[in-house]
Amino acid sequence: MRAGSSVTVTGRWFVRECHDTGQRASPNPPIAAVTLVLRARDGREFILTTAHPVDGGSFTAEVTVPQATALGPATITSRDSHGNERLGTDADITITP
Repeated sequence: MRAGSSVTVTGRWFVRECHDTGQRASPNPPIAAVTLVLRARDGREFILTTAHPVDGGSFTAEVTVPQATALGPATITSRDSHGNERLGTDADITITP
């Protein structure tokens, strides 16, 4: 993937109650916001967007890889609305020339 190109990021199960704890809210509302952050090989981080999950905790967001992203491996993470706490599985990408 080249810096400056777009990528679609999807997520699911971003809900307020964790289903594997045995404590299920009915219905289980989505969390208010998920901040998507790209962490480049050189350690720099870029906030890509804030997604707002809908019913079932799903979202789809098209984001642009910043031009200043270093070449090589990078990771897109989902974090809380403040951009701090990790919320889910990371997506690994590679930035190419």
